[in-house]
Amino acid sequence: MLSVIILGHNRHDRVKALIDSVKVLIPIEKEIILIDNGSDPPYESDVKILRFPNILLAKARNEAIRQAKGEYILMLDDDITIGHFSLNIFEIFDKHPLVKMIVPDKIDRYPDYDIEYSVFKEGITGNLKHIKDSEIGLVDFGCQSYLADAAILKELLYDECFGENRKGVGHATREESALQANIRKQGYEIYYAPEKFEITHHIVGGGFDIKKHSYWTAYNNVLFIRKYCKHPNIKKYLWFIILCGSIFLGRRSFWKGMEGYFDGLK
Repeated sequence: MLSVIILGHNRHDRVKALIDSVKVLIPIEKEIILIDNGSDPPYESDVKILRFPNILLAKARNEAIRQAKGEYILMLDDDITIGHFSLNIFEIFDKHPLVKMIVPDKIDRYPDYDIEYSVFKEGITGNLKHIKDSEIGLVDFGCQSYLADAAILKELLYDECFGENRKGVGHATREESALQANIRKQGYEIYYAPEKFEITHHIVGGGFDIKKHSYWTAYNNVLFIRKYCKHPNIKKYLWFIILCGSIFLGRRSFWKGMEGYFDGLK
Protein backbone atom coordinates (compact mmCIF):
# COMPACT_ATOMS: atom_id res chain seq x y z
CA MET A 1 0.00 0.00 0.00
CA LEU A 2 1.04 3.60 -0.66
CA SER A 3 0.73 6.38 1.91
CA VAL A 4 0.33 9.83 0.37
CA ILE A 5 1.18 12.65 2.78
CA ILE A 6 0.17 16.20 1.88
CA LEU A 7 1.15 19.12 4.10
CA GLY A 8 -1.13 22.13 3.75
CA HIS A 9 -1.68 25.56 5.19
CA ASN A 10 -4.47 27.88 3.99
CA ARG A 11 -4.42 26.68 0.38
CA HIS A 12 -7.87 25.14 0.33
CA ASP A 13 -8.59 25.11 -3.41
CA ARG A 14 -5.13 23.88 -4.35
CA VAL A 15 -5.17 21.12 -1.74
CA LYS A 16 -8.58 19.90 -2.90
CA ALA A 17 -7.36 19.82 -6.50
CA LEU A 18 -4.20 17.95 -5.47
CA ILE A 19 -6.17 15.33 -3.52
CA ASP A 20 -8.56 14.85 -6.44
CA SER A 21 -5.64 14.40 -8.85
CA VAL A 22 -3.96 11.86 -6.56
CA LYS A 23 -7.15 9.81 -6.52
CA VAL A 24 -7.29 9.80 -10.32
CA LEU A 25 -3.61 9.58 -11.29
CA ILE A 26 -2.60 6.92 -8.76
CA PRO A 27 -5.28 4.19 -8.99
CA ILE A 28 -3.73 1.74 -6.53
CA GLU A 29 -4.40 0.83 -2.92
CA LYS A 30 -3.47 3.92 -0.90
CA GLU A 31 -4.22 6.09 2.06
CA ILE A 32 -4.13 9.88 1.88
CA ILE A 33 -3.02 11.78 4.97
CA LEU A 34 -3.62 15.52 4.93
CA ILE A 35 -1.64 17.57 7.44
CA ASP A 36 -3.65 20.67 8.35
CA ASN A 37 -0.97 22.88 9.82
CA GLY A 38 -3.10 25.55 11.45
CA SER A 39 -5.31 26.50 8.50
CA ASP A 40 -8.07 29.06 9.05
CA PRO A 41 -10.70 27.87 8.34
CA PRO A 42 -9.64 24.26 8.94
CA TYR A 43 -9.46 21.86 6.02
CA GLU A 44 -12.43 19.59 5.43
CA SER A 45 -11.97 16.43 3.37
CA ASP A 46 -12.94 12.76 3.13
CA VAL A 47 -9.30 11.74 3.70
CA LYS A 48 -7.51 11.30 7.01
CA ILE A 49 -6.60 14.69 8.52
CA LEU A 50 -3.92 15.40 11.12
CA ARG A 51 -4.44 18.82 12.68
CA PHE A 52 -1.63 20.87 14.22
CA PRO A 53 -1.53 24.47 15.54
CA ASN A 54 0.88 25.76 12.87
CA ILE A 55 3.94 23.93 14.20
CA LEU A 56 7.37 23.37 12.67
CA LEU A 57 6.95 21.57 9.34
CA ALA A 58 9.44 18.82 10.21
CA LYS A 59 7.49 17.90 13.35
CA ALA A 60 4.21 17.73 11.44
CA ARG A 61 5.72 15.56 8.70
CA ASN A 62 7.38 13.28 11.25
CA GLU A 63 4.08 12.58 12.97
CA ALA A 64 2.44 11.78 9.63
CA ILE A 65 5.32 9.46 8.75
CA ARG A 66 4.92 7.65 12.07
CA GLN A 67 1.20 7.12 11.42
CA ALA A 68 1.59 6.06 7.78
CA LYS A 69 0.61 2.44 7.10
CA GLY A 70 1.97 2.07 3.57
CA GLU A 71 5.11 0.31 2.39
CA TYR A 72 6.00 3.47 0.48
CA ILE A 73 5.38 7.15 1.23
CA LEU A 74 4.65 9.78 -1.40
CA MET A 75 5.39 13.15 0.20
CA LEU A 76 3.72 16.15 -1.46
CA ASP A 77 3.56 19.87 -0.75
CA ASP A 78 0.34 21.84 -1.12
CA ASP A 79 1.82 24.14 -3.76
CA ILE A 80 2.42 21.49 -6.42
CA THR A 81 0.44 19.67 -9.08
CA ILE A 82 1.36 16.24 -10.39
CA GLY A 83 2.13 16.28 -14.08
CA HIS A 84 2.94 12.60 -14.40
CA PHE A 85 3.19 9.59 -12.09
CA SER A 86 3.96 6.22 -13.65
CA LEU A 87 2.81 3.22 -11.66
CA ASN A 88 5.87 1.24 -12.74
CA ILE A 89 8.01 3.67 -10.75
CA PHE A 90 7.88 1.13 -7.90
CA GLU A 91 9.93 -1.26 -10.05
CA ILE A 92 12.95 0.97 -9.38
CA PHE A 93 12.92 -0.11 -5.74
CA ASP A 94 12.76 -3.77 -6.80
CA LYS A 95 15.55 -3.47 -9.37
CA HIS A 96 17.80 -1.34 -7.16
CA PRO A 97 17.64 -2.52 -3.53
CA LEU A 98 19.87 0.34 -2.32
CA VAL A 99 17.50 3.01 -3.65
CA LYS A 100 15.35 4.39 -0.82
CA MET A 101 14.13 7.66 -2.33
CA ILE A 102 12.99 8.70 -5.82
CA VAL A 103 12.80 12.40 -6.71
CA PRO A 104 10.77 13.90 -9.58
CA ASP A 105 11.50 16.26 -12.39
CA LYS A 106 10.23 19.68 -11.39
CA ILE A 107 9.07 22.79 -13.18
CA ASP A 108 8.93 25.99 -11.14
CA ARG A 109 5.97 28.02 -12.30
CA TYR A 110 5.94 31.69 -11.44
CA PRO A 111 2.88 33.87 -12.18
CA ASP A 112 4.13 34.73 -15.68
CA TYR A 113 6.74 32.14 -16.70
CA ASP A 114 8.10 28.64 -16.07
CA ILE A 115 11.59 27.52 -15.10
CA GLU A 116 12.93 23.97 -15.18
CA TYR A 117 15.58 23.65 -12.51
CA SER A 118 14.51 20.66 -10.44
CA VAL A 119 17.95 19.20 -9.58
CA PHE A 120 21.62 19.59 -10.36
CA LYS A 121 21.43 17.85 -13.73
CA GLU A 122 25.11 17.90 -14.61
CA GLY A 123 26.50 14.38 -14.58
CA ILE A 124 23.18 12.67 -13.92
CA THR A 125 23.13 9.02 -14.95
CA GLY A 126 19.83 8.16 -13.32
CA ASN A 127 21.29 7.98 -9.84
CA LEU A 128 21.79 11.20 -7.91
CA LYS A 129 24.65 9.71 -5.92
CA HIS A 130 27.16 10.96 -8.48
CA ILE A 131 26.06 14.59 -8.49
CA LYS A 132 28.60 17.15 -7.28
CA ASP A 133 28.21 17.87 -3.54
CA SER A 134 25.46 15.25 -3.27
CA GLU A 135 26.99 13.94 -0.05
CA ILE A 136 25.69 17.13 1.57
CA GLY A 137 22.19 16.33 0.34
CA LEU A 138 21.63 19.29 -1.96
CA VAL A 139 19.32 17.73 -4.51
CA ASP A 140 16.15 19.79 -4.56
CA PHE A 141 15.39 23.19 -3.07
CA GLY A 142 12.59 23.17 -0.56
CA CYS A 143 9.67 21.78 -2.56
CA GLN A 144 9.30 18.53 -0.67
CA SER A 145 7.85 16.05 -3.14
CA TYR A 146 9.34 12.58 -3.41
CA LEU A 147 8.60 8.86 -3.20
CA ALA A 148 10.42 6.95 -0.49
CA ASP A 149 10.64 3.64 1.31
CA ALA A 150 8.50 4.06 4.42
CA ALA A 151 10.79 2.00 6.63
CA ILE A 152 13.80 4.27 6.04
CA LEU A 153 11.71 7.40 6.68
CA LYS A 154 10.39 5.98 9.93
CA GLU A 155 13.94 5.11 10.96
CA LEU A 156 15.54 8.46 10.11
CA LEU A 157 12.68 10.98 10.24
CA TYR A 158 13.28 14.69 9.68
CA ASP A 159 15.85 16.56 11.70
CA GLU A 160 13.89 19.12 13.72
CA CYS A 161 16.81 21.43 14.46
CA PHE A 162 16.17 23.72 11.46
CA GLY A 163 13.94 26.78 11.61
CA GLU A 164 12.78 26.63 15.22
CA ASN A 165 10.75 29.73 14.44
CA ARG A 166 7.80 28.46 12.38
CA LYS A 167 8.03 31.58 10.19
CA GLY A 168 11.73 31.19 9.52
CA VAL A 169 12.79 31.34 5.89
CA GLY A 170 14.63 28.51 4.23
CA HIS A 171 14.25 25.74 6.80
CA ALA A 172 12.33 23.47 4.40
CA THR A 173 15.39 23.31 2.15
CA ARG A 174 17.64 22.32 5.03
CA GLU A 175 15.18 19.75 6.38
CA GLU A 176 14.89 18.01 3.03
CA SER A 177 18.60 18.12 2.25
CA ALA A 178 19.47 16.81 5.71
CA LEU A 179 17.09 13.88 5.20
CA GLN A 180 18.71 13.09 1.86
CA ALA A 181 22.16 13.32 3.43
CA ASN A 182 21.14 10.92 6.19
CA ILE A 183 19.84 8.43 3.63
CA ARG A 184 23.23 8.43 1.92
CA LYS A 185 25.09 8.15 5.22
CA GLN A 186 23.26 4.87 5.79
CA GLY A 187 24.74 3.60 2.51
CA TYR A 188 21.54 4.00 0.49
CA GLU A 189 20.91 5.86 -2.76
CA ILE A 190 18.53 8.43 -4.22
CA TYR A 191 17.19 8.06 -7.75
CA TYR A 192 16.13 10.72 -10.23
CA ALA A 193 13.25 9.50 -12.43
CA PRO A 194 12.05 12.32 -14.71
CA GLU A 195 10.30 9.95 -17.11
CA LYS A 196 8.22 8.43 -14.30
CA PHE A 197 7.52 11.31 -11.91
CA GLU A 198 6.98 14.98 -12.75
CA ILE A 199 5.56 17.85 -10.73
CA THR A 200 4.91 21.54 -11.20
CA HIS A 201 5.78 23.84 -8.30
CA HIS A 202 3.52 26.89 -8.17
CA ILE A 203 5.47 29.77 -6.66
CA VAL A 204 3.34 32.62 -5.36
CA GLY A 205 4.82 36.09 -5.75
CA GLY A 206 4.83 38.71 -3.04
CA GLY A 207 7.11 40.71 -0.80
CA PHE A 208 8.94 39.54 2.28
CA ASP A 209 10.84 41.04 5.17
CA ILE A 210 14.43 41.11 3.92
CA LYS A 211 15.82 41.43 7.47
CA LYS A 212 13.96 38.34 8.64
CA HIS A 213 14.95 36.56 5.43
CA SER A 214 18.62 37.42 6.01
CA TYR A 215 18.53 36.25 9.63
CA TRP A 216 16.86 32.89 9.08
CA THR A 217 18.70 32.05 5.88
CA ALA A 218 22.04 32.66 7.62
CA TYR A 219 20.96 30.83 10.78
CA ASN A 220 19.67 27.71 9.01
CA ASN A 221 22.61 27.55 6.62
CA VAL A 222 25.05 27.67 9.52
CA LEU A 223 23.22 24.84 11.30
CA PHE A 224 23.10 22.75 8.15
CA ILE A 225 26.71 23.25 7.06
CA ARG A 226 28.12 22.70 10.55
CA LYS A 227 26.22 19.45 10.90
CA TYR A 228 26.45 17.92 7.43
CA CYS A 229 29.13 19.54 5.31
CA LYS A 230 32.36 17.51 5.03
CA HIS A 231 34.37 20.26 3.35
CA PRO A 232 36.60 22.01 5.97
CA ASN A 233 37.20 25.04 3.74
CA ILE A 234 33.48 25.79 3.56
CA LYS A 235 33.26 25.63 7.35
CA LYS A 236 36.40 27.74 7.72
CA TYR A 237 35.14 30.54 5.50
CA LEU A 238 31.45 30.25 6.37
CA TRP A 239 31.48 33.67 8.00
CA PHE A 240 32.78 35.18 4.74
CA ILE A 241 30.03 33.48 2.71
CA ILE A 242 27.35 34.85 5.04
CA LEU A 243 29.02 38.26 4.99
CA CYS A 244 28.98 38.43 1.17
CA GLY A 245 25.38 37.26 1.03
CA SER A 246 24.28 39.87 3.55
CA ILE A 247 26.06 42.67 1.69
CA PHE A 248 24.50 41.53 -1.58
CA LEU A 249 21.01 41.72 -0.05
CA GLY A 250 21.65 45.25 1.20
CA ARG A 251 23.07 47.12 4.17
CA ARG A 252 19.87 46.93 6.16
CA SER A 253 20.07 43.13 6.10
CA PHE A 254 23.77 42.92 6.98
CA TRP A 255 23.48 42.98 10.76
CA LYS A 256 20.51 40.61 10.75
CA GLY A 257 22.48 38.20 8.60
CA MET A 258 25.44 38.30 10.96
CA GLU A 259 23.12 37.92 13.95
CA GLY A 260 21.72 34.77 12.37
CA TYR A 261 25.26 33.55 11.72
CA PHE A 262 26.34 33.92 15.36
CA ASP A 263 23.08 32.47 16.69
CA GLY A 264 23.60 29.44 14.45
CA LEU A 265 27.04 28.91 15.98
CA LYS A 266 25.69 28.76 19.55
